[in-house]
Amino acid sequence: MPRRWNIPILVVDCLLVSMFRRRFVPGDRGRGRPSPSKSRRNIDTSKPCQANRVLLALENRSRRETLARVERSARLNTPVNEVFDFVADFRTLKEYNPSILKVRPLTPGSPKKGSRFELTLRMFGREIRPVLTITEFRKHELITTRLDAFVPAREERVFRPEEGGGTLFFFTIEFASGWPLAGPLVDVFLAKGFAEPQADTEIRLLKEKFGFDK
Repeated sequence: MPRRWNIPILVVDCLLVSMFRRRFVPGDRGRGRPSPSKSRRNIDTSKPCQANRVLLALENRSRRETLARVERSARLNTPVNEVFDFVADFRTLKEYNPSILKVRPLTPGSPKKGSRFELTLRMFGREIRPVLTITEFRKHELITTRLDAFVPAREERVFRPEEGGGTLFFFTIEFASGWPLAGPLVDVFLAKGFAEPQADTEIRLLKEKFGFDK
């Protein structure tokens, strides 16, 4: 790798590690941050999932225009119920997302709103184990999930029946690091280096499995 890339990669790597420590390491949580507002003082920040939910909700409500957003779509030559049932069985996630190494259900029964899964995910050469939660589930129509990682993310998959028995599939990823200065840089880096390739790969592999209209 050319030497000129060493410093930018080191800076981004330090930013990602620092964000991870701020979100997950108890001794580092809260250092250098302003005092929480009254609306957030009752948040139990010892529970990373709860803290990430609140952060993402605030960002979606008041800073939506700053969210990094990746959108893809495809027309699949398979009935909507078959496409939905395949995607809704999150054990199949690694079949169309190569960055997923393992999916472990944390809640019993069929997938539904509130179901949780532990993912073993390879990201920039490192393995992490974030928790994915289904936040909205409408059979054969919609699956929305939240990924509780060092940068919380929201994914939405929409399924619409097409004339002739096909499926119009929409895939959206939204996330925001929330950093006041470095955040936009980190978000662009994650979008270009991870989210966009993930979305492109997911669409390509689903097309290969179900067939598609060019």
